[in-house]
Amino acid sequence: MTGTMLSVPDGVSFADIADGFDTAVPRGLTYINLFDNTARLGANLAEDVAIQPTINGAPTSDGVFMAADKDNKVNTRIAQPAGDFTMFAVASVAAVENAFLVGNYTGGAAGGVWLYFLAQSGNVRIDFGSIMDNAGALSISLLSGPNVAVGSTHALCIRYNAATRLKTLDILGAAGGAGLRYSNTPAYPMAVHASNKLIVGATPSSVITSNAKVALAEIHDVLFTDAEVAQAYQQIKAIMAEEGVSV
Repeated sequence: MTGTMLSVPDGVSFADIADGFDTAVPRGLTYINLFDNTARLGANLAEDVAIQPTINGAPTSDGVFMAADKDNKVNTRIAQPAGDFTMFAVASVAAVENAFLVGNYTGGAAGGVWLYFLAQSGNVRIDFGSIMDNAGALSISLLSGPNVAVGSTHALCIRYNAATRLKTLDILGAAGGAGLRYSNTPAYPMAVHASNKLIVGATPSSVITSNAKVALAEIHDVLFTDAEVAQAYQQIKAIMAEEGVSV
């Protein structure tokens, strides 16, 4: 992508951002967007990334969050990383319903990865889902985080270490600012879906229900260190503060 690249100091209005901005940790960045403007939901603000998203249906923005569902969503056109990755999302719990924030799950065990809110009794649970590959035998692997209330907003990070198979889910800024971290190591490597690209606000499927409110999504095809996650969070926190949202 060419054009004016902006940093993200305090006081910047992101509603009027031009072609992109410099992320705090640019290593491996393939996709980033803020969903505070309906006209810009189909943008990729990552520098020098030729792949541009497509819009499915007609998702809308309320000035901070994109409202997306199974028929109205953003196809990043970015492939699921074949090895390490780090992904961020800022999302609000819209209702006691499943909400797929970023990923390419299509049901069953056909490969894929997804960050989502899973409906529970009276609230939702934050989960990091993926598919394990045991010599061709595929099965679902879930890393479950905390239950959270309808109306709450969360800055989230998921990471995968392909060498060790370690999955990590961070609820950034939770627990009084210290954050909450969950991790597990699946028995088998993560299966990559060969064709389904990563979707924001739903899944590639037009059948799987999703009711998502997403303010930001960011994808890197590298594994961040804990220090890099913390650095990226500080930038995300500042961005969302400019939008009037505390995370």
